[in-house]
Amino acid sequence: MKPGLSKVSGLHVVKVELSVKVVVAVSLLQKHLPAPIDKLGEQLAGEIQKRIDESGLGYYPALDYFRGREDFPVYLLDAVDEVSSLATEIAAYKINDVLVPIFSNVKINNVQCLAYALPAIRPSMPAARTALAQHYTPNTLKFEMVVSVLQKKPPQEGFEKYADNTVYRWLSEVFEAVDIVSARLL
Repeated sequence: MKPGLSKVSGLHVVKVELSVKVVVAVSLLQKHLPAPIDKLGEQLAGEIQKRIDESGLGYYPALDYFRGREDFPVYLLDAVDEVSSLATEIAAYKINDVLVPIFSNVKINNVQCLAYALPAIRPSMPAARTALAQHYTPNTLKFEMVVSVLQKKPPQEGFEKYADNTVYRWLSEVFEAVDIVSARLL
């Protein structure tokens, strides 16, 4: 039997694993938070840039590098934690709300807030501060998920492209940005 297929009572269960990046609108997050967050990424970028200038590092570290350091404002890291948790909760709800009616099953396996990842930005790059502020704004998330459908016929070649396009089309309606990083038939 081909990957991604299992036959149940004449039906084929087709599973596709997707990696999807979504951006939750800051205005949506703001509705659920007591303090404004629209400048959070800029504040973090400013504090981090000060540390980079002082230390002479040739790269921007991931946020965890600054945890526990006495010279770094803890309230900024706490704000990132709170906002990323809210963004994750809202995004997971929206993904399930939009995709469950289309696919027979949607399973989210992993979620990562990209603000915690090592930035692919170097201090010497043009407009590094602006790109850094965008990177550290905790509203961009990467979801690893599996969607499945039941079909009477085995899927045609390229079924993962169908899943990719369907997920993109429906999620684009509820998120500020959507990027399908990968899709593969299981």
